[in-house]
Amino acid sequence: MIDHICGLFQMHEANVYAVYSGSLARQIPRSYAGHAFNQFQASMHLFEVIRLTALWDAPRVDRESIPTIIKLIDKAEIFDAVIDNTRAYYLNDMLMADLNPVEDPLLIEAKQHWLQSYRGERAQMEVGRTGERFRAAIDGCTAVVRSEQLGAIRSYRDRHIAHNLDLPDAKLGEQAEVRRAAKYGDETWVLEKTVEIADNLHLALNGSSFDWEGSRDIARRCSEQLWSNCRFDIPTRPRQRSGDG
Repeated sequence: MIDHICGLFQMHEANVYAVYSGSLARQIPRSYAGHAFNQFQASMHLFEVIRLTALWDAPRVDRESIPTIIKLIDKAEIFDAVIDNTRAYYLNDMLMADLNPVEDPLLIEAKQHWLQSYRGERAQMEVGRTGERFRAAIDGCTAVVRSEQLGAIRSYRDRHIAHNLDLPDAKLGEQAEVRRAAKYGDETWVLEKTVEIADNLHLALNGSSFDWEGSRDIARRCSEQLWSNCRFDIPTRPRQRSGDG
């Protein structure tokens, strides 16, 4: 899942220049090249939509999608296992090194008691956080599946570029009726929600996070290095005067 999202960062940052910025479009004069550039922009945007909506396709065993993951984990026994593993991990975590050792038995006992109490408090705190993240991922997935933004870009994909795909309706959070046409920016909203849910899943299931912002920054710098240095030198097509053959 992380690899898919990092790939989306690269596509999204490329589209900042190719689609949303005027830095390339302003270099294209009135010419036949303008038609090719319009196709280039549409293709770049469509490919991001394809890859993004694939992460939100209905649950199925052969799909790497967020609804598939949620369907696999949204069970009481899975939740209990995750909570138990989290509790056990922090209760048995390595104790901090004692940088001020003492020989007094009473002080040694007091230190051990404090460290055991700290373990218990930390374990309880992390169990609470894990449960919140687990539920936040499930609730967030349902909200995105029902959102007008995802509905719009999924309908756009299905109608224009993937209309022959067999995509059965999801059982998880049935998608609402498509309420409007897709708009530029819908994919950005869905991507941000995707990262938010993936982060909650990663923290809840693996007990660790991922440097999403670092990955974004790498994608941003790579795109800037390429697209900000692209230059077009295209001759302007002269206007055809009325009456010219």
